[in-house]
Amino acid sequence: MTFIWYIIISNIVGCIVYGLRTFLFSQKENKAVDIIMTIIVLLGGSFGALFALLLFDRHAKKNNMMLHVFIFCVVVIQVTVYLLFARTNTKPLDFAFWNYFSQHKWLLYYVIGINGVTYIAFARDKYAAMKHRKRIPIMTLLGLTFIGGSIGGLFAMYSLRHKTQKEYFTLGVPLILVTQIVLFLFVMNLS
Repeated sequence: MTFIWYIIISNIVGCIVYGLRTFLFSQKENKAVDIIMTIIVLLGGSFGALFALLLFDRHAKKNNMMLHVFIFCVVVIQVTVYLLFARTNTKPLDFAFWNYFSQHKWLLYYVIGINGVTYIAFARDKYAAMKHRKRIPIMTLLGLTFIGGSIGGLFAMYSLRHKTQKEYFTLGVPLILVTQIVLFLFVMNLS
């Protein structure tokens, strides 16, 4: 019962702190507040922060992009880890990714395809940046990584040296990859 109260209180604090961050620092970046927010999210206040984000700060801007990516990924990871440990069967976790892919070939084709599309999108954006043409929006590139293209995004970032100065890519894309691995592990162990 104590754990439930801890989660409730940490999420209320997460909601309040994120709401205050949005109203007080919406136009400028404040690293100290973002560090406090990061700690609160990691300590279990991710749902409250996500609730406040959806309520008060739905428009992603460059100064809040990394925090949005971080909160979303931590929520998914925390829920997935909780569900993995709360499952009723006591069978040990299965980590045989390749066996799962061989049984579900359509998923393997999807992962290969979305990573190829993501790599091409990053390459096209790099080319557009060099030629001073219209760029691919940040949300599109991050969206492609969210829906499964994180490996292609990482490979493109470092092979093309593109978006490696933006922390919402250099930290966000690996965090998205970890989130996808945890989520995939959960899906593999559903049965």
